[in-house]
Order: sequence, then structure tokens, then C-alpha cells
Amino acid sequence: MADETRDECVRTAMIKGAKTAAVALLGAGSAVGLASHFSKNFSASLGVSGKVALVVTPAFGMYFLESQLTINECARQNRRTSDNQPKAQDVSDILPGHR
Repeated sequence: MADETRDECVRTAMIKGAKTAAVALLGAGSAVGLASHFSKNFSASLGVSGKVALVVTPAFGMYFLESQLTINECARQNRRTSDNQPKAQDVSDILPGHR
């Protein structure tokens, strides 16, 4: 894979991962915030670090998952593109007996 193509794949993966993580952060943060506000049991059973962990863990997970899936898809597309390129000539029949 060329350096420019690899850099573009990494950049795309980082952006898509960040967008997905932001959505997960918003969803998990809202859920934890609502549960903390409306449920005394939830508020009493978890401290601040537990609540932060419930918000941050899904965001990190979604970032890494989306980034990895994007890089895999980019590599698959680049493999297909390189498969369509003309192959080097097979020279094994030029000098019989030599490999």
C-alpha cells in the first residue's frame, strides 16, 4: 500500500471513529445522567468514577471498533484495486529448467 493511501486510510478511520465515539458518548452520558438524576439507588450505588467509566467505556469501544472496521475495509478495497492491476509477466517459461 502506498504511503499516501495508507495515510488517507488512517485519517478516515480516525475521523469515523471519533464521530462514532461522540455518538456513543452522547448516548451513554445521557443514559447515566438520567439514571443518576431519577434513580436514588443508582446514585447511591455508584461513585463518580463508576459513572465516568459507564460513560467512557462505550465511547472508547466504539472508537476502536469503527476505526478497525474502516481500516479493514480500506485494506480490502486496496487489495481489490491492486488485483485489477496488470500482473508482472511470468518468466518461468523463458528459461526452462531455471527457477
